[in-house]
Amino acid sequence: MSEFVLRDDRDGVATLTLNRPEALNALNIPLFAELREHVSAIAEQTDSVGCVVLRGAGRAFSAGNDLKALGDPAPEPYYQAETIDMIEALPQPVIASVRGACYTGALELMLAAVSINMVAFATYLDPDRFTGVIFAIFVITVAAAEVGLALGIVLRLFRDRRTAMVDEASDLKW
Repeated sequence: MSEFVLRDDRDGVATLTLNRPEALNALNIPLFAELREHVSAIAEQTDSVGCVVLRGAGRAFSAGNDLKALGDPAPEPYYQAETIDMIEALPQPVIASVRGACYTGALELMLAAVSINMVAFATYLDPDRFTGVIFAIFVITVAAAEVGLALGIVLRLFRDRRTAMVDEASDLKW
């Protein structure tokens, strides 16, 4: 079995590493399956795991969805989205260690940990040198990313349904 997601536990920190460096950690169904297994296990280990770090192996966090695997059947509908929801729902704080490429679906992984990133960012800065400027830029960047995602959803909805009325779109209902 390939290990598309590696797990390393040290001192109460579980590090999950997306491990497809040859494909810039592109996201596919087998990677999401392994990620879901690790996240499910971590959710039950609150006594031994106090924090989760999500990172990518090699020179990229993740290039996003694997274009070669588009159309591959998922084990169930909304499998990838539910896996990301599981990351957001973890009782432990999640920190996304992003360096290099971070596109499409990888942005969702990063945003699943974004609010905790801001807390961690503020915590690890030297309070004597922390002016708030860097933190404000970070918050603005995250807000812009969330607005961009929301705009993309509305545009897609309008293109598919010819309406932007959320009440009329059953696609967004659970």
